[in-house]
Amino acid sequence: KSGNFTCAAALGEKAAAVRVYSIPPGRGIVGAVAESGKPLVTEAADDPRHDKSLAQRLEYPVQKILAVPISLEGKVIGVLELLTRAGSAVKFDEDDIRVVTLMAGQAGRAIDAARGLEQRLQAQRLETLSLVIRGVVHDVRNPLTFINGYAELLGETQDAPQRDQARDAIYRNVQDIDEML
Repeated sequence: KSGNFTCAAALGEKAAAVRVYSIPPGRGIVGAVAESGKPLVTEAADDPRHDKSLAQRLEYPVQKILAVPISLEGKVIGVLELLTRAGSAVKFDEDDIRVVTLMAGQAGRAIDAARGLEQRLQAQRLETLSLVIRGVVHDVRNPLTFINGYAELLGETQDAPQRDQARDAIYRNVQDIDEML
């Protein structure tokens, strides 16, 4: 909602610390991949787009970065990023890019399905609420109709017992409404 990228999931020794960070669009490798919509493999030390301050705050020196966009209907909605620690022998290659791109595609479809489910659940909740409100309105209207009729009767009749009956009926219907609420 803010337009920033926030970490939705993380694995590894610094996973909990990573989840609290928010990255504005265009900043760091994540921002670059989000803007370009293209996968990227880079050496952290040599890439000026790498946000070294985040790695320092996390105390996790990064060596290699593989970042792949997560897209829905041609729009980038996130980035899947893999990091290796400085000194690691792991090197990302074309096979890694293909596998992570497939994973990002699956993640995009899962996000889309989750959003669709949330929209359907929200629509069901609203429909249920609408039915309850219509029931309450109906239940309140019935006594109001009687009150209206008895009020007209009060205005038209001079007969004291009939006026007392109408007044008592109005009070009963008002009490019925009060009990419903």
